[in-house]
Amino acid sequence: MHPVTLLIALTVICVSWIHGGTRLDHLGMLPWLAFATVVATLAVPQRKRGESHPDSQARVLRAILRDPVMYAFGVLLLLMWAQNLNSPCADFPIVSGTPLHPPPWDFPAWSVHSELSLEVLVWFVMAFSVVLGARHGLLKATRRKLLAFTCWNGAALSAFGLAQFAWMSRLPAAARTMYGLTPMEAHYFASFGYQNHAGQFFLFCFILSLALLLQRIENEEGPPWKTGLWFLPVALNFAGAIFAVSRASILMAVAALVLFSLYAFIRLWPMLGTGMRTKIIMLAVVVAGFATTFYYLTPGNMVENELKGTDAQAVIDRIFDNYQVPNAFRMWNDHRALGVGGWGYRFFIFNYLPEKDWNLARGVGQTNVHNDFAQYLAEHGAVGMAALLLILLGLLFTSVKHLFQYQTPEYHWKLFFFRFPFVTSLTLAAAVFMILDSVVDIPFRSPPCIAMFCLALICAPAYSPASWRRKPPATATPEQEYKK
Repeated sequence: MHPVTLLIALTVICVSWIHGGTRLDHLGMLPWLAFATVVATLAVPQRKRGESHPDSQARVLRAILRDPVMYAFGVLLLLMWAQNLNSPCADFPIVSGTPLHPPPWDFPAWSVHSELSLEVLVWFVMAFSVVLGARHGLLKATRRKLLAFTCWNGAALSAFGLAQFAWMSRLPAAARTMYGLTPMEAHYFASFGYQNHAGQFFLFCFILSLALLLQRIENEEGPPWKTGLWFLPVALNFAGAIFAVSRASILMAVAALVLFSLYAFIRLWPMLGTGMRTKIIMLAVVVAGFATTFYYLTPGNMVENELKGTDAQAVIDRIFDNYQVPNAFRMWNDHRALGVGGWGYRFFIFNYLPEKDWNLARGVGQTNVHNDFAQYLAEHGAVGMAALLLILLGLLFTSVKHLFQYQTPEYHWKLFFFRFPFVTSLTLAAAVFMILDSVVDIPFRSPPCIAMFCLALICAPAYSPASWRRKPPATATPEQEYKK
């Protein structure tokens, strides 16, 4: 295994299996993995066929220097580093036992709490190393394997979470622990203490697994038993998205399953024999029947309890009737350029609430804005938000560009909607789901979600038929020509 591949895989394992990547005291190896990934990318990048080692190093260095995403990461990390160095600062009315005082240096970049701002910095050092290694240090064949690995890693974590859930649900709430070590009061799943982070992580893994399964079916890659194995990560990651008991992930997972399965069924229908069509229809009926039975005939099931009171008005209220978002924008208005530092919102919110409402901001789950855009804007200002948006657009552009490079034969103009490769199109759909969820929650404050999002958008285009196409038979039918 290539060193860059190994280091990125170890990074994904660490942030997903060790307390959902949110316990900095347990992730001391993460900066070292990031450093090793950067060094390995520059020193031993994967070589193309016939390419010498010095030529591969020069090629990678040129690509990095021409990549605007790398410069955006540089600006963002410098800002977060400066905020962390110039701390602590207390310029707010209430922090227990902490007197009011200015930051150590008279510099516009600062943060309230050194350890908390360091946590955010470590997240994006990790993201930078993953993006650098996967985007510039690996070739397309390895990216395909890396994307498949992330799906199986999610499936293994989901299987562990389901086993842990089955065991711990038999115990009283006070005795439930994560890994049998860490006491957990609220609902948790697998390694995630926050159920919404778990839901979005497994939702992303589910959509990627489904995309890879459909790609194998459409292109008839490998023996049928290997294709059949991909039903396992699809099922496990879907179960993870449901049993995380996150309202958004449940709704999105069901919507994704129905919409993408229907889309794939229509798209693949001409390729399927009568027997396979019958099996798929029967499987769909059995799955739908099981889900309906579980939901309606199991009294007090957790999915039904989580979805109670969910309607269009509740979603609108969550987005627009949220005291946190307006106050986050007011906070940014007072610190426009560089913000209040990583995790600074939880302290500065008291400046924007009357004293009688301070207890509201101290409640469970109130330390975040539950809107990633507003929180990053308040904490890292216009400079940090501009860098984040440039990174986001750069990663999305790579996938969108590859999406439209695949040209369908002229006589298939009616199938324009089916021209796009499964992996790239469904990866973009998963990215859209996560971006939509970030309007009402905080998936981009979860290291595993950040790593999955970046890695998927980089690796998915490696499956694009524009770059990975088999020659059709000499007498190709229109269906065969389209399928290539």
